[in-house]
Amino acid sequence: MLVQEAVLGGDLLERVLAERDARLAEREAIIVVEQVLSALSWLHSKRIIHGCAPAYASPLYGVIVRRSPMNARCRDIKPENMLCCFPYGQRLVIKLADFGLASLLPADESKTAIPLQMGSEQYSPPEALASYAADVWAVGVTAYVLLSGTFPFASLPDARRLSPSFAASCWQRHTALAPIFVRAMLQRDPAERPTAAQALQHPWLQHPSSRPAAPQRKRARAPSGLRVGSCSNVHRRRVRKRLPVGVVGVEASPKP
Repeated sequence: MLVQEAVLGGDLLERVLAERDARLAEREAIIVVEQVLSALSWLHSKRIIHGCAPAYASPLYGVIVRRSPMNARCRDIKPENMLCCFPYGQRLVIKLADFGLASLLPADESKTAIPLQMGSEQYSPPEALASYAADVWAVGVTAYVLLSGTFPFASLPDARRLSPSFAASCWQRHTALAPIFVRAMLQRDPAERPTAAQALQHPWLQHPSSRPAAPQRKRARAPSGLRVGSCSNVHRRRVRKRLPVGVVGVEASPKP
């Protein structure tokens, strides 16, 4: 028998869609991003990547698995794979979930740039390689989604040739450090992205005016969703799924 901790708050996307304009307040977004980066920093220190397992990496469970893109879909860092420990309106504590295809990368970093099976396209990095930087890119996309209610790119080809836009009105309500942080995470060149540990030291997460405060419960509204190019939108590609029993979670508590 396997006894696991109860996680009662559903996934983070459900919580985001319950908010006005399908986005979080900046301080709440910081709480989420800080916890996810803390979890990733620990995972990467153990040579584990969360994102889609590459065809030639060693899966955590000791078996080489050849996958189709369909099997790989939804196996990456995104709000659907972040579980809220407490119900809506209570403390925002996140567990990073869905480690079914997480991979242990070789100790020799020169061998970590190996082909990546495609996950959710809007969270996939331009280089399509399995690496620590691929996880960091997905956190950058997640931060953009949490702050704006939109995707930064409509497709993988767009991510390879365009830069994220911060012209929408919703970005004017955030601190100037927010887009600077997101832009750093979404560098097309993976070598220019910070590591998870470096991202944790970014001024956006450290600046006094951006420090998390106790979140205030907002009036819930009917779910809208996410698309590119608007701050109030409809999520046309929402795929509902139940997480399997036996999900592995990594928690990193926010700073007091």
